[in-house]
Amino acid sequence: VQSRPALHITIDTDLYTAVLTEQGGAVKSFVLKNHREENDKDSPGKQLIRTDDKSGFPLKFSWGSLISPDALYDSSTQNISLVEGKDSDSLTLSSDTGTGVVVQRLYTFSKDKYYIDMEVRVKNTSTNPLQGAAQIQQVNTPFQPLTAANRFLFVGPAAYVDESLEEVKAKEFEENPKSVKGRIDWAGYQGTYFTCSVAPHEKDGVTFT
Repeated sequence: VQSRPALHITIDTDLYTAVLTEQGGAVKSFVLKNHREENDKDSPGKQLIRTDDKSGFPLKFSWGSLISPDALYDSSTQNISLVEGKDSDSLTLSSDTGTGVVVQRLYTFSKDKYYIDMEVRVKNTSTNPLQGAAQIQQVNTPFQPLTAANRFLFVGPAAYVDESLEEVKAKEFEENPKSVKGRIDWAGYQGTYFTCSVAPHEKDGVTFT
């Protein structure tokens, strides 16, 4: 049982407004300022996060059974604005699992860049070794409805592996998950015009499932 409700953190830059949650350290909203949902001057900014609580949100972190993807974190701030002033700023999320494992996640946001730098630090003070593998969740659904104009274009999970683009069609994982291994430059969800992806600093020894 959680001791308190999770807080939301708002990030406002020249390019987007994002909302993160202390629940799992996930991104719940990412609205572009220079792109609209429809070709109309009164249309709202383009929302790139199309999932909900049931399907999950991007950037949840887990490690075996010791670190839950829905862990509650304590945030260093609940508001970051880069519209005026600083070129970049950071957010720290910290969680104590109560089993001797402490997780610290450091996010760095830039005023004029779309990407978010995220560093995860795990400290194990218990006598038990960590089992399993560290995982970052990247989940999404189509950025826009299928139309006659885009229905034949690829939309779905994709990764750039060993200097080659791997696109995973829906029928390939209807029965079982599909894993891609190799030197992964990035992996995520690709649309006609937009993509939400993760790009590891260390490219070797990474699996995309």
